[in-house]
Amino acid sequence: MYNIDSIIFDLDGTLWNALDSTIETLKEIKKRHKEITKDDIMSCMGLTFEKTAKKYYSYLSKSEREKYTKEAIEENSLYLKKHEAKLYKGLQKVIKILSQNYSLYIVSNCIESNLDAFLQDQI
Repeated sequence: MYNIDSIIFDLDGTLWNALDSTIETLKEIKKRHKEITKDDIMSCMGLTFEKTAKKYYSYLSKSEREKYTKEAIEENSLYLKKHEAKLYKGLQKVIKILSQNYSLYIVSNCIESNLDAFLQDQI
């Protein structure tokens, strides 16, 4: 048998669902730019900042894409701090049980403020 002492979790899509907060934030951003759909957002999960910016705002210059993507990230972070993302059902119970026997870690390519919001408000 394996000697497992730790478990590593991804954050987005594994521990919580921040999709609704991203949609709400991007609704505000879209008032200033073209519409970004739920499918657009889902297709960018796990992509780098640069690839996401290009996918969302391909019609803009590189500097404008980066500006508006940073704007969306900042607004989404603020939204998450106020409204929180949705934890998956039973997560807190599972984390509590697992933490009794394992060291638990989170790894994610999301922005640091999302990790902070998760750790501060959720667990």
